[in-house]
Parts: sequence; structure tokens; C-alpha cells
Amino acid sequence: MAIQSRKLYYSIAEVSKMLNVASSQLRYWESEFPHIRPKTNARGVRRYTEANIEDLKLIYNLIKVRGFRISPPAKLFMPSEARPVTNKNLSSD
Repeated sequence: MAIQSRKLYYSIAEVSKMLNVASSQLRYWESEFPHIRPKTNARGVRRYTEANIEDLKLIYNLIKVRGFRISPPAKLFMPSEARPVTNKNLSSD
């Protein structure tokens, strides 16, 4: 039984390859979804955690696969007290 080695942090290039999107797309999503804030080192190099990657996969699915615009997925990631309670958040129109 092989034990799978997981890294603590992934570079923007690694995450870009995982999701098959440009690194500029990841930076744009960071600006649209405030909870996605990868750690940065002193030089400003982004380091994504597994949790960041899972969130990005969800965003990718909603926007690229299901065809949502940015605003409905962004509302899903708002703090619950600020989020409107309707099913319109998930409409793709």
C-alpha cells in the first residue's frame, strides 16, 4: 500500500496546471473571491493550500463547466450573514 505524499503548499504554476487555467485567471479569481487568499512569502510568491485548491476547483466548476457568471458564485462565498437567502444565487442566467 503506497502512501501518497501531499505537499503543504503549491505554487501558482502547479495550481494553474491542475485546473488547466492561466495563472492570470487564478489571480483574477482571487480578486473576485476575497476568501481565496493564498499565503505569500516575503517576495510575494503565492503558496496555495489544499483548502485554497478545493475552493478554486469549485469556482472552476461553477464558472467554466456550468457556465455561471462571476456574481452568483461570488455570492455563494459571501459570509452567511450577508448572503441573500434565495435560490436565485444558483441561476445561470
